[in-house]
Amino acid sequence: ISAPPWHVNDTIFANGYAWNTLADDGKWVPRLAQVSTRAVFGLWALWQTPFTDALMAMTQRQNDPQRGWFEGRVEATGDYNRAITLTTNAMVLEALLFKANMGALLRDSEPGEQSYFRRQLEDPFTTPNRCFPVNYAAQRGSPN
Repeated sequence: ISAPPWHVNDTIFANGYAWNTLADDGKWVPRLAQVSTRAVFGLWALWQTPFTDALMAMTQRQNDPQRGWFEGRVEATGDYNRAITLTTNAMVLEALLFKANMGALLRDSEPGEQSYFRRQLEDPFTTPNRCFPVNYAAQRGSPN
């Protein structure tokens, strides 16, 4: 957000309460609760219901065509939180890709087709430790 406390978390359940809005220090700040653009796109991509359709209808105007999607809309006032963040805009793109591909974010190639993805999986010299934690003990030859 554009004023102190600068960041809040709208939660489903936190600190013993449902739909709790908390600042980073754990203080309850209900006046800052907002409908998150990121959450709306995620829910809409996963479930086709009247509720998710209504959320999307409200959210679809929360963008600047030149810059991206706003962070959300304040529940108490209806004001837009016009912050533009990578996290929200990445989620919007991921949700749209998910929806366009009917749930598949990465399509496997057809049997016999040599796609880039398939070639990467088959090459034993390029697959180790890609996006996985490094096992330093194994690298040093330690039995641990």
